Amino acid sequence: MRIVTTFDPTPIPVRCFDWLAVDDDTYEPGRPVGHGETEAEAISSLVAALLDEGSPKAKAMALFLRRGKKPLAEAVALAKAEDLL
Repeated sequence: MRIVTTFDPTPIPVRCFDWLAVDDDTYEPGRPVGHGETEAEAISSLVAALLDEGSPKAKAMALFLRRGKKPLAEAVALAKAEDLL
């Protein structure tokens, strides 16, 4: 799983779509994407959508993001440092 994020703020006052996250390894139109006000929220949204789909890679990523009960932003930074994102 290679999660790619993009910051693309919309010209509307709602900020919940500013960040987009996709699994670059499996993305095709119609596949789950994550949106969020922050990069961490977009990644969390993507992982949740992939979990709903039953993706085993998403299960592993969700466990990694939750390990040590760290705040999501800190877990995302750790995942990036370990080259998981």
